[in-house]
Amino acid sequence: MSWHTIKRDAADDAFSEWVRIRDKVCQKCGKPGYGEKGITGLDASHWRGRGKEGTRFEPLNVDALCRSCHRWFGEHKTEHDAWQIEKKGKKITDKLILQSHAYCAKQRKLEAIYWRQKLSELNHK
Repeated sequence: MSWHTIKRDAADDAFSEWVRIRDKVCQKCGKPGYGEKGITGLDASHWRGRGKEGTRFEPLNVDALCRSCHRWFGEHKTEHDAWQIEKKGKKITDKLILQSHAYCAKQRKLEAIYWRQKLSELNHK
């Protein structure tokens, strides 16, 4: 499923901004974000896709990537998997795979409130 076909909402927007501010640079190539907040040009890239509700808002599942690296990983799944294992370790990646397949009810209003609060805390550090 393409990221273009999955609807984004307020929770997605707040979480994406939080991830990009948390990381500030592409986690693969080190290219920094730019612009007022220093996050323009970075994407919040989900390893286990956003269609997997169990890991959609899991910080360990998402890395800031520049558009080029994000596109490359999207086209090279095996390399993305290997990079995730190298970066996070087999124990965490196995946990994320299991978590991505577990049922998780959508609680978007609650997620939006939570991630706006986390974003506020990050912005006030």
